[in-house]
Amino acid sequence: MRAPDHLRLENQTRDAAARLHRTTALPALTATLREVEGGGVGCAWAAENMTLGEIEFVAFVLLDQLTGKLAEGAAEGCENCTAGQERVTAAVAILRPGLRPIGDAAGHC
Repeated sequence: MRAPDHLRLENQTRDAAARLHRTTALPALTATLREVEGGGVGCAWAAENMTLGEIEFVAFVLLDQLTGKLAEGAAEGCENCTAGQERVTAAVAILRPGLRPIGDAAGHC
């Protein structure tokens, strides 16, 4: 019997993180997207050999860099980019005061 699509996506994503960690001997974080029936999108992520602090730091860096990409689109008049930039900028502003890249990324949970 075949596993449901969302479980297959989670398993494949977890396997990809494990393989990447094995082949590079580095901590790994993978994220995947898959279109699902009805026009939706399934999303999964997995981390291998990473602390929660390291995962939070990676998420912060991605969001912080995303604001720059969205700013480019917003400057060109894209309404979706403008709305996305507002949301992501708000999230980064909330995370930034409590996040110390050196200390938090090396933390252990």
